[in-house]
Amino acid sequence: MSPLWMFPALLVAILTGFPVALTMLSLAVVFGLSSFGFEGLLYQCIQKLEETATAQVLAAVPLFIFMGAMFEQTGIAGRLFDVIQMWIRRLPGGLAVGTVVMCVIFAATSGVVGATETVVGLLAIPPMLRYGYNKGLISGTICAGGSLGTIIPPSMPTSAAFCSECSSPA
Repeated sequence: MSPLWMFPALLVAILTGFPVALTMLSLAVVFGLSSFGFEGLLYQCIQKLEETATAQVLAAVPLFIFMGAMFEQTGIAGRLFDVIQMWIRRLPGGLAVGTVVMCVIFAATSGVVGATETVVGLLAIPPMLRYGYNKGLISGTICAGGSLGTIIPPSMPTSAAFCSECSSPA
């Protein structure tokens, strides 16, 4: 099969109602098998797993989650969240906008998307549920806000790209 058929197949599968993650996984396996064969696909999967698992940059993730948990337990993050809410409460969907702002602040301090989403999730989910926000909107807001961390300079993808460009080890 030609790789040019992958995108139309993706659109058709998504429009039929399959979950996006399962659609992308199944299409990657089908097209990978047709392009590389079983051994080539297996080799690429193992190589990518090893590359990801041995990334030294990821060693900081537990510490950033610990930092966020400390912020949450000491009340610092809760007070920051309250201050943001005072600034933004007059906007429609102010709690969701405040959550995104909180995500941006934590993403700028940590640079790790997963840690940002974990910390802000601990802080924002209870008030958003209390005010009657839809669970899908809550998770979408936190995931979208946390994903903004990839464009803020201390983020992991930015650091990795910079180090590979300057040919120095991470």
